[in-house]
Amino acid sequence: MAQRSNPPRRVRRKLAPNASSTSASTSRVSDEDGVQLRHSPRSEQSLPPAKKLLLCLDYGTTLTSISYIAFDPNDPPTDVHPRAIRYIANWPLASRFVNGASPFVPSESWYRDGKFLWGHEVQHTLRNLSEIDDIKSINCIVQLPKLLLDDDGEDQDDDRLAQPREALRNVGKTARDAIRDYLMKVFKHTHGQLGKYEGFNNTWEVELALCVPSKWSTFAQLTMQEITLEVVDRTDMRGREFSIFIIDEPEAAVTFALRHENIREIIKKESNFVVCDAGGGTVDAITYKVRQEDPFRFDEIVTPAGKDCGSSYINQAFIEESRERLAHIIELGREPRYSKEAVLQEDLFRAFEHERKRIYDPADWEEGESRELRIFGLREDSTRNFGTGILFVTKDQMNNYFRRSLEGTVKLITEQLEQLRGQEVEAILLLGGFSGSPALKRCLNDTFGSDKLSVIHLDQDIDMTTAVSRGGVLRALNKEDGPRRKLRLNLGVCLSEPYNERFRGHLEAHYFHNTLNRQKYVRDCMDWVIRKDRILNQGESAEIYMHRAFKPDEKMTAYETIYFSDRRIFQHYPKDHPKNHGHRKAGVVEASLEVLRRRNMLEERINEVGDVYHEVHYSIKLEVNGRNIKATIHCPPGQEVQGQAQICIAAAFSPGTN
Repeated sequence: MAQRSNPPRRVRRKLAPNASSTSASTSRVSDEDGVQLRHSPRSEQSLPPAKKLLLCLDYGTTLTSISYIAFDPNDPPTDVHPRAIRYIANWPLASRFVNGASPFVPSESWYRDGKFLWGHEVQHTLRNLSEIDDIKSINCIVQLPKLLLDDDGEDQDDDRLAQPREALRNVGKTARDAIRDYLMKVFKHTHGQLGKYEGFNNTWEVELALCVPSKWSTFAQLTMQEITLEVVDRTDMRGREFSIFIIDEPEAAVTFALRHENIREIIKKESNFVVCDAGGGTVDAITYKVRQEDPFRFDEIVTPAGKDCGSSYINQAFIEESRERLAHIIELGREPRYSKEAVLQEDLFRAFEHERKRIYDPADWEEGESRELRIFGLREDSTRNFGTGILFVTKDQMNNYFRRSLEGTVKLITEQLEQLRGQEVEAILLLGGFSGSPALKRCLNDTFGSDKLSVIHLDQDIDMTTAVSRGGVLRALNKEDGPRRKLRLNLGVCLSEPYNERFRGHLEAHYFHNTLNRQKYVRDCMDWVIRKDRILNQGESAEIYMHRAFKPDEKMTAYETIYFSDRRIFQHYPKDHPKNHGHRKAGVVEASLEVLRRRNMLEERINEVGDVYHEVHYSIKLEVNGRNIKATIHCPPGQEVQGQAQICIAAAFSPGTN
């Protein structure tokens, strides 16, 4: 709460009997006002919007996609075929590298010469570098920032994250900044495409399904929620009504996979299966038991795990070795106007990705065999395994490039199976963009495949780049039978409390005297009115009664700040006290209290030195509205609404919670 000149408020807390499950304290702060926790019906039924847009963002480590469906909210679809789900395409410069109708865009950006490049623009610029270009600016290309969002930063020597850390340091940005700037471009493009092809405008209701890694902490999910809300606001994607639904990436991918017959034939009720979600940056492994089939719902039965061993590390290994092999070469390419770096990007690295890596199967290569990659300007040198315009790559080299990714994936799955302690597992379901790799499929089949354990995957012709975003749409269409609405965050209001020697938090703080009522107060205390680990049902609410003192000619306003915390919290301590460390701003609600002046309802009070002031009573109510909190200020207390705000609490629940 920002420091303000007008007087603080006094609060008392009491809980209704039907809310006894809350962990909120029942301590009293004064004898005049109170807080109540109760259930109430949703009020103020809004007019139905003209149309609803349900879209899903899969912000992947290496690729991003957005899938969506539009429908009449009064007649929502009960069953949608995956092919009926559309996706955002026509990404800028996509046609230079892939089909223009491609559903994905690279998750990379470049702060270069005062400009922000993103997606396909990065590779396009790299492949057109001239000799006079500043090659050092390449170190400002930001890749894999998503991996830093839940990174504690303790292992600064970890080579997996060295590149994004260095790039962000070079441009003076944080991972949060880079993700926000990138998603701003993604959503601006999305808004334009939806307006052009669907007629989207701000009269629509919008629901955004946000896919997150299964291993992410509540803190990381909350950060991603904050970034997304900022981006949605700044790109005018909020529509008439807006809500967020958070879902685990593996659950979204499995939801998509289970719409295919060959997967449903193996994974049935009560069966256990391991999901291997193999992406570009990370590989996640999670083991589920099928709880029910209609709709499919499954529960984690062991601790999920993930590793930074996705397919991008194959490219990284090849690029690092190739740079070493070619370090002595000064010029490459057919035309001298292009830099060596541009030739490497265009001729070598791109060719490796499309011509070698994606189709590599060690069984197809003879021992000692070499295969070629064209690179113009390279001179024959048998000692370096160079031909004229050809860089040869051996089978041993290919195996080395793949080693980290394959061994990391095998280790993840092995750890999942060991945790099951002999429980039967029907299948390993291979998903993600890396799942199409013949080398990965062969490795997993050789390691785990047996009569009792199948390694299964979707048909080769199914585009896995949108499996998560399309699966997220399918899951968001049917939210029944998801996790219980158990809070993973505390929710509190920042206020000032009358000084009380019984409260340890007050004894450790500095009190001040209010200039109007002459009382002692402790500024910026946290009133944690809704506690984590409780079940928070629809319509439940907490209402805090408080008052302020104003000078006779002072404008009467209330401005209340609401905070989250996923840590242990303490009542009656200031928000910046170490005991309340880790709090996050959730939102603000403000209102004019001038209604009392207009209705001649103000009462004058006189303090001990003869100063005249008005004491204004009001209340703030926090009411659960789905995956949002509706915060309202009422004046007189508990009566008319004078101001309101919506606060998203989707990240306060486990992914998949309605």
